[in-house]
Amino acid sequence: MRNALPFAVGLVVLLFRAPLLFAQGGCGSVCMPLEAIDPEQPQMRRDTLRMVTTTEHADFDNFREGGSSLTNVGGNEAAISNITTFLEYGVTDRFTASLMVPYVHKVQTTSQFGKRVASGIGDLAVFGRFEVVKPEPGIGPSLSLGLGVKFPTGGIEEPRTDQARLPPAFQVGSGGYDVVPTVSYYHSFGNLSFFGSSFLRLPLNDNKVGYRFGREFQIHVGGQYPLPFWGRRLELLGSIDALSAKHDTDSELILPDRLRDGTKVLNTGGRFIDLTPGIRVRAWRDLAVQARFFVPVMEDWNGLRSRNVGQVAPNVTMQLSVAYQLNLGGYR
Repeated sequence: MRNALPFAVGLVVLLFRAPLLFAQGGCGSVCMPLEAIDPEQPQMRRDTLRMVTTTEHADFDNFREGGSSLTNVGGNEAAISNITTFLEYGVTDRFTASLMVPYVHKVQTTSQFGKRVASGIGDLAVFGRFEVVKPEPGIGPSLSLGLGVKFPTGGIEEPRTDQARLPPAFQVGSGGYDVVPTVSYYHSFGNLSFFGSSFLRLPLNDNKVGYRFGREFQIHVGGQYPLPFWGRRLELLGSIDALSAKHDTDSELILPDRLRDGTKVLNTGGRFIDLTPGIRVRAWRDLAVQARFFVPVMEDWNGLRSRNVGQVAPNVTMQLSVAYQLNLGGYR
């Protein structure tokens, strides 16, 4: 375990520079890789500490409405990078507490405003997860219910220069509180395991400029299987990931008229389904590296074609995570 720690730290440092892409549906200022707080495994044991670092990067150079491209008359392009760290602790054998700390770097380029940048610590979140159905060791299903709260710690006034302010989707934070109820399921059948999780993000308030991000619902269902060599440390993953995001609202009408239908922001939200193959390497008992590739099979970006109002969308999608686990109470 001592030899694993320096290696884990080195991997995390390398990930800070990794050019990786992330899931469909747009990121906005509240991009939360929620599946990383609920890895494809049973509930954590008591006195176990785990750090999960997820690295994401996306270049947005498509302009889309529904499943089709629109003419990008404004020259909109963007790049968004996130490095999100989750600290999880097994308070008991049934209850796990988690802290999410994101660092966000966003760049938007348009023909009207040129290049604008927002970067810094995003919105922090805390989660609790309780295992309501606990299996005997290696037998039966595990079912957990959870609840999270996201705090408006990220800035919403970038860039802090004489440049025009970035739109809400490209700010570092949302400026509002969210609650996030969760449910997760895990069942092992020998070497083959099945998992599922869902997350509902519920914004509680408008931010100080009257903007509120839309409600989001995610489902993540799949399985995993260890390959029969290298001590079964190499595992294949596969899942279906679905996201439904509602329109944002702009009660203070800070956005241009063409982007709104009353207070509803037209170019926000949508419905997306991805097939997600992946691979996990358990380098040691305490260290795992996981890569997932999101392959879109259905995209429905909200917009309004008659006004040429769409959303800038990413092309390819990938997510890479490193998890290091430490049993503070000794292995039992």
